[in-house]
Formats: sequence, structure tokens, C-alpha cells
Amino acid sequence: MSGSVLRSISSHLFHCLQAGYWNRRTWIPLKVDVEQLAQSLANYSDYLEKNLKQSKLNHSRTSPVREISDNICFQFLPMCGTSLSSRARGSLQLQLEESTNYCQVPVEGHSPTDCRAKYNFMQTVKETGFPFPTALLTYTHGNNVGSLHFVWKVESYSDTSFSDSQPVIEKLKEDIPVYHTRMMRKEMFKVFGRLSASVKPSAARHIYRLFTGM
Repeated sequence: MSGSVLRSISSHLFHCLQAGYWNRRTWIPLKVDVEQLAQSLANYSDYLEKNLKQSKLNHSRTSPVREISDNICFQFLPMCGTSLSSRARGSLQLQLEESTNYCQVPVEGHSPTDCRAKYNFMQTVKETGFPFPTALLTYTHGNNVGSLHFVWKVESYSDTSFSDSQPVIEKLKEDIPVYHTRMMRKEMFKVFGRLSASVKPSAARHIYRLFTGM
């Protein structure tokens, strides 16, 4: 039941409560209950309408609803003595080796697509690191899309490297909405694929643009 319908019922009850018979002794106990019901319906109507306005506002935004600065975590990764063995981690290490210091690399292009495998992959990266000093930034969406991870090489594990990483972090704050949108699109395509194998990519893209305007 919508907020407007609840508001209409509440108003009707308050109107009925103005009748004189409610002041009779036999009706007074029931009048109290009806007043509480009418007020509860009015309060719940306000709650639904407030949530609806917030939901429309969220859908109109082109960036994540959560404040980016409050949902990022920066850390230096431990330095291991040998190269990473698995193919996925090896490809991430190879791209890091070929990149310059403080040049961020998105982890998502090298991590497994399966949620559990991706979680285990990131846990291993956080525990073992790379054969060179590396920084990791994690942005948590707070929904079922998952988290975004970015790594880059640093000069050393020092306050200087942390300071030199600040421009990278600030640039990522600007770029995170773009990465976030890409992840939402991929997740939607994945969901449609699980629902029906016959859904063509072009149809999924059309549906995504229809609902998001992107």
C-alpha cells in the first residue's frame, strides 16, 4: 500500500473522530485506539514518502550514493621474496612491474569473476603482497556489487610514499564513479545471463540504458 493511500485513510479516520458520538463514555476507549491507528498510518505514510523521494534522488545520481572518502581504505602491502605463482596474480604482478611508481592498476582486470574466488584472491594479495613495495586502495560500495581494488608501486614503506600516494588517491576518488558504473553494468549482465541464456548482450544493454539512463 502506497504512502498516499495510507495518508488518505489516516485523514478519513481523523475526520470521523470529529463526530460527537466518540465523546460518549462507551466509545472513549475505542476512540483512543482509533486515534493511535490514524496517527500511526500518518507517520508510516510520511516514512514511505520520505524514502520514495530519497530513492528517486539516488537513482538520478551519476555517482555512488555513499560518500567516497568515508568508504576507502588505504594500506601498504607486505613485500614477499618471490614471484606470485598463480596465473591471475602473476598477470597483476607483471602489469605492476611494467608500470611506473604511483601509477594505479585496477585489480578487477586480473582477479577471478566468481565472488568467492575473488575474495580468496584478494585475501592472498593482502597477506603476501608482491616482491616490491606496493600500496592498495579499496573502495567498498556497501551493496552486492562488491568492492573496487587498486594497487600501485611505491618507492618504499615510508611517510614519503604515503604523501606521494595522495595524488593517486585523489584522482581515484574522481574516477571511482566510472569504475562503479562499469561494475554495476557487468553485474546486471551477469544476472540476466543467469535468468536466461537466450538474452542477447544488445538486449541487456538496452534494458540497462532504459533503467539507468546510461
